[in-house]
Formats: sequence, structure tokens, C-alpha cells
Amino acid sequence: MRVADSQEYLQALLDAIRPGTDEVLAFYDHRVGVIGTDAKLMLMPWDDHLVHRGDGVFESLKFEGRKLYQLDAHIRRMKISCQAIHLEPPCSWGELAEAIVEVARAGNEPNGLVRVLLGRGPGGFGLDPYESPVQSMYVVAYRMHKRPEAAFEKGVSAMRTSIPAKQSWMATVKTTNYLPNVLMKREAVNNRVDFPFCYDDNGFLAEGATENVALVDDAGRLVIPEFTNALAGTTLMRAVDLVKGDMPIIFKGVTEDEVYTAREVMMVGTSFDAIGVVRYNNKPIFDARPGPVTKKIRALLQADLLKSGLVFYANERNHAPGSFHSRNGRAGRFCFQGGSMDTLVCHCFGYTRGDIERDALAHGRSTILEGIVAEKAAGGCQCAVKNPTGR
Repeated sequence: MRVADSQEYLQALLDAIRPGTDEVLAFYDHRVGVIGTDAKLMLMPWDDHLVHRGDGVFESLKFEGRKLYQLDAHIRRMKISCQAIHLEPPCSWGELAEAIVEVARAGNEPNGLVRVLLGRGPGGFGLDPYESPVQSMYVVAYRMHKRPEAAFEKGVSAMRTSIPAKQSWMATVKTTNYLPNVLMKREAVNNRVDFPFCYDDNGFLAEGATENVALVDDAGRLVIPEFTNALAGTTLMRAVDLVKGDMPIIFKGVTEDEVYTAREVMMVGTSFDAIGVVRYNNKPIFDARPGPVTKKIRALLQADLLKSGLVFYANERNHAPGSFHSRNGRAGRFCFQGGSMDTLVCHCFGYTRGDIERDALAHGRSTILEGIVAEKAAGGCQCAVKNPTGR
């Protein structure tokens, strides 16, 4: 092996075999500060503690029809994960949310997934988290391979994995430490089964490799395994909100016997919403067909995305969004510092930060802001009085 200079190394890097490049739509590394689309350049520093220690957290969310689903819910959960491992993003949470939208938009595809990773950052190969001076942030949009509709009509299979559920303090935080999940999935694939189920030390059902499990019992109740050794899925919790007025819901410890005797068993997850499990450990679940509750939950989630998904539009050269500057001084797009998407920007007319960002993405400019400016010029704005902060 020879030692190459920078240009030679870069060329060798670009020429190297790189599986998966066709799956990547767009990506953003906060250190670099711009969005890229050549997947061969999508690299992390080897000394980022996210890479060599699993010291980081992540979220995955989907977009369909250029609508991002549950952005706020994923940001909220990421905040909780960061608090659990004493991590802060290298920018404001508002900037992180906007980066997700911008990367999805830059991908120029109507459907896909977005992965967001926050890491301790580069700085060394040790364990000490303080050797990383600046945290890392990576956002990537990639292709989503949806299951054919026939799979939802036929249902899927599941098995009990030999891999135990994670310890509670690890299972309830979405860290990048996913080795048990990988081994669960490997075991299922090797056994030609769609989904693995893991159980805790007390014999209670925890979760799938990357999905939640839910049951419908003989009493017609939606039964959800307690989140003692499982992650509270954003899709599952949204499903609970959507269906709670139509049927009783309980959270409890679920034994394997209850899986065998359930009227329905379903997997609930980001990419597919809900799908029925019709065979478990090679035995049929009830009549071995996806049940009505599973189908209803899937339909409710699909309708909810259409109704509440955050709209973004194709990345066009003549698109003229507003701008912001991130903490590293590089220009970005639309970010009101601080607060959530529900934070009121105008107290006179009730517009939130989310209203203005969606309006700007839809029209290439903010017609809402233009209206507020016009009203203020005409003396119709009283935010100085109505805003509790006096602004």
C-alpha cells in the first residue's frame, strides 16, 4: 500500500466501490453546511463517537406525496433521547427541523424516508465524551421500498427471537446502539420469517426489531405491551390517539400465550403503518387473516398523513425561500429561532411558525408574512400589546 496525497486519495475514494448509492436522495452534514446529492461523498469522520462508540441518537420519519409525517413527534422524542445521554444538537431544534424539510425537498422524490443522526462528534477514539468539542448532525433522505398491497391482504409471519429485550434504560432511548436489533433481524431473515419478537427477563413481550407489536384480545380491546423494555413508537402512539374513541385500549404485560390466543396481532411502524401478523412460530393467529382493527388503524394513519403531513415542494431553481443562519454561520432556510412549529409568531392573527414555514414552502415566499407586514403598516397589528413577551 502506498501513501497518497489529498487529491489522489479523494479520487481513489470516488472510484471505490460504494454499494447503496442508488438508495440515497440527498444528505446534509452540519460540519459541511450544504446539502449533497452524490452519495459517494456521504461520509462520517471515523473518530466521531457516533461511529466507533455508538454514542448518539437517531430518528427515522417518512414522507409520502411530499408530505413529512409526524415531524414534531419525532423531534420531541429525539429531545428525550438527547436528554437521556446528555447530548445537545450543534444547532437549534428549529434549525434541525428545517434541515429535515430541506433535505427531503432536495431529494426531488415524492416518497421516501429521512434519517437524522445526532452524535457526540469527532475528536478522538477514546470513551471520554468530552474529547469531542462539537456535536455532529447528519440528515439523509433515502428511498422507501413499500410493501406491495398484496402483503397487507395476505399478512406476515413472526417468530420469537433468541435475542433478549434490551435493558429498560437502553430500550426506551433511541440510540444508535442497535446491535441487538440487527441480530434479531438477522435471525428472522435466516428463518425466512418477516418479523422477530423479543421478550424481557420476565417473559413479557417487548417489541420487534424496529417496530412495535399490538394485539386485539377476545374482549375486543387493543392491547399494547408496556414500554418497560421497548421504545414507545411514534406511529403506535399516533394510532392510539386516532382509535381511542372507537375501542378500549390497555397497556399491560403481554405473555407469549396471549399472542397465540389473540384475535389479531399487528406490527406498527413508520414505513408501513400497520400490518397483520397471521402466523407466529409457524402457528396461525386466529383465522390466519389480517383483522379489521389492523386494517382500520392502517387506514386511519394513511388518512392522517394526508391531513396533517407537513407539505414540501420539489427543489426548483426559482424557489426563493426565506433564510436563516445556523450557529456555524452558514446560510440556511426559514428558521425562526427557538420554539416549536406551534409557537405563535403573530399574536394578532394567530399564525404559528409552522403556518409561515408551510406557506413559504408552498408559494416560494410567505404570503402570510406579507399580509402581516401590510397590516402592521396600516396600523392593524397589536403584537406589541398582545404578545406576552412584549414584542
